[in-house]
Amino acid sequence: VLEGFISLVRPLGSVYMVHIAMAAVVLRVYPSLGAWGLAIALLLTLILQNSFNLYLRIRRAYAQTIKALAHAAEMDRPQDVGHAERVAELAIAVGRESGLSSTELEHVGYGALLHDVGRIGYDGEDADTTHPVRGAEIVEAVPFLEGVAPLIRHHRDTDDDVVPEGAVIVGVCCRYDRLRSHIGARAALERLEAEEEGRRLRAAKTLASVVSRRSGSLGLSEDPS
Repeated sequence: VLEGFISLVRPLGSVYMVHIAMAAVVLRVYPSLGAWGLAIALLLTLILQNSFNLYLRIRRAYAQTIKALAHAAEMDRPQDVGHAERVAELAIAVGRESGLSSTELEHVGYGALLHDVGRIGYDGEDADTTHPVRGAEIVEAVPFLEGVAPLIRHHRDTDDDVVPEGAVIVGVCCRYDRLRSHIGARAALERLEAEEEGRRLRAAKTLASVVSRRSGSLGLSEDPS
């Protein structure tokens, strides 16, 4: 899931454009500056490439940290192992189908991975209702995850006036995955379409389309697992 996030490949286009621009500069300055101009242009290109590689390493480190937090949230609940990654994969697919931007897809992916992070270290009877707020409070202080906190906070809400689109998608995919583990994929989708309303119903219909087309690649089954 993490390696497929659009955020890790989104900068590639910009970097390639810069390389093309640098090549144009080389062609422009070489006749007048000769070898010195070429050397300077090559040096700038190397600096740019190293900076980009560092950026990618930092982004991957962020992604691995998020994945570790997602796993930590599942450690005390063996029945939930893999739940966050399944929800993330589904949510990204539904978000892409729904026309979300690359930034919104990034937030959806991270929000899905971290939607249960508020359960870490807390097993109170009200965990099901309080973990979204607890989870949002954990991540909202991290600048990198600023846009993710609202998705975590609202993924269980049904109020269309306050719930971000990404939270709707994460919430529906979360509910689907939990239902699927008990009653199977087909019955889970039928229940979602029968019980959800408004934007959550639209997300459920998009999810049904995604599951129908991509059940093999997403590793889903009609039978409870």
